[in-house]
Amino acid sequence: FQLLDFFSGATMHYAYEGAQLYSMVEEFLYVLICILSETGNARKASLPETVRREIIHALAVGPCAFTDLVKRVAERLVDDTCFERVLKEVANFRAPESTADSGTYELKAEAYDEVNPFFYHYTRNKREEVETVLHNHYKKNGVPDPVIVPKPLAIIDGPFTTLATAFETDVLLQVMFYSIYNVLYHTQLNWQCPPSGEAILDQTLHIVMLAIVERPTAFSQLAALKTFEEGKGLIDILCALEH
Repeated sequence: FQLLDFFSGATMHYAYEGAQLYSMVEEFLYVLICILSETGNARKASLPETVRREIIHALAVGPCAFTDLVKRVAERLVDDTCFERVLKEVANFRAPESTADSGTYELKAEAYDEVNPFFYHYTRNKREEVETVLHNHYKKNGVPDPVIVPKPLAIIDGPFTTLATAFETDVLLQVMFYSIYNVLYHTQLNWQCPPSGEAILDQTLHIVMLAIVERPTAFSQLAALKTFEEGKGLIDILCALEH
């Protein structure tokens, strides 16, 4: 991605102009989030588990007819014998009100807890839609100011059991720090948030939350002790962002 300088504090780039730099940072952070949190293969999920996850994330955007649902899910999963059984487990069917209508499937309330806004099949726009849906769902259920905390990776065997140790590394902490620091620096300098700035902050806070969920003690100590620009560490820059 040619972003080594950016994550070392440089907000000017020899190849990327203007919005291109922050657009590339946004793309890089999406890749990073997928690497660090996409656990379908890492946990060796069974086919029914995969089908369940795909259906839940397809319906999280909103209710739809069966014909639309199968367009949102990979064909090999739709063709499996478990598809309709899993669909009944996670969704309610609303019958058509007239002959002109078609019945729709709607996600069951308890299934919203399994929705990940950073699901790797979502585009940025889709992710923002799903975040809005989740916030509205939790507010309706009595949570006044909901925060969507990522779920633990729960990789208990296989070659990826040590994946979460990435959250104990200086280099990932440096990526988190400069992702926030550079956006705040640009905003103060230009009196406006850079292009993709809000998305970058959202992504970085998600990675920070992943780290706290996976490695609470080790990551917190590292975030408190390791400093970068102006003698500041990640906690300092999070406090600056808050204000």
